[in-house]
Amino acid sequence: MKVEDILLELARNSILNEFTQSFKIDKESLKKEFPLLNEQRACFVTLNLDGNLRGCIGSLVAHRTLLEDIISNAYSCAFSDLRFPRLSYEEFK
Repeated sequence: MKVEDILLELARNSILNEFTQSFKIDKESLKKEFPLLNEQRACFVTLNLDGNLRGCIGSLVAHRTLLEDIISNAYSCAFSDLRFPRLSYEEFK
């Protein structure tokens, strides 16, 4: 699996965790398999729904690991972008 696929899956799983609390992200396994995730990095996560912006949150400065930045920004993008209501489960599907 390519690192780009892992980044997208990690963002999706971060959002999914809001709807399915029993779902857990295996951070340690991901960091072992993809060392890039353990590096200090900054990222932006953008959600689009039907070709329209649905949320966008990011970090300009690397202040945590890429893994933690993606998890945090994906969650915030879906549920804390003040321009949009919280993402619903129907929208997520």
